[in-house]
Amino acid sequence: MPQLIDQWGNPIQAHTYSRQLQETLQDWQPPTLSVDMEHLPERQLRNSRARDIKRSHGYAAGAEQTYVDNIVGHQFRLSAKPNYKVLGIDHKVANEWAKDVEARFTDWAEDPDAWIDAEEKRTLTMLARESVRHHAHQGEVLASVEWRKLARNNAQTAIKLIDSERLCNPYELPDSYRLRAGVELG
Repeated sequence: MPQLIDQWGNPIQAHTYSRQLQETLQDWQPPTLSVDMEHLPERQLRNSRARDIKRSHGYAAGAEQTYVDNIVGHQFRLSAKPNYKVLGIDHKVANEWAKDVEARFTDWAEDPDAWIDAEEKRTLTMLARESVRHHAHQGEVLASVEWRKLARNNAQTAIKLIDSERLCNPYELPDSYRLRAGVELG
C-alpha cells in the first residue's frame, strides 16, 4: 500500500501536526473577557479602519461586493415549500399555493414604492444587500420595525435600517452594568 511522505521523505505520522499545534498553543492564555469587553473599546477605531480601507482599496471594495452578491444575489426571493402531507393537501395544490405566495411576496418585497422600507426608498433586496454590507465591515446590523398608521397600502409594518454607530448611551453617559453602547441590559 502506498504511503504519504513529508518533504524530507519520511512517512507522515498520524496526529503529528495536532501534537505540534498543541505544544505551540499550550502557553497561549488569552484573557477570558465578555464579547462587550473585547469589542467595545476598539469598536470605533475598527469601524473607521474598515470604512477607510473599503473606500481607498479596490480589492477590499471588490471583495465586499462579491460577498454581498454571493449572499443576497440580484433579488431576495422567497422559496415556499409547504409540507403538503402535514397540511393534508394534494402535492399539486401545495405547488400552486407556493407559486401564488411567492408571487405575492415578490410583488410586496420588490414594489417600486418600497413599502417595506420605513423611508420608502429601498426594496427588500436593497435592504438585505445593505444589511450584509453593514455586517461585512461593522460586524453588526441594526434595524427597527416601524408601524405606519397612515400607510398607503395594506402593509403597515416597515423596516428602518440604522447605522449601528449611531447607537450610543443617552447624554453621552459612560458604559455601566446596565447600559453598554446604547443597549440597556435586562
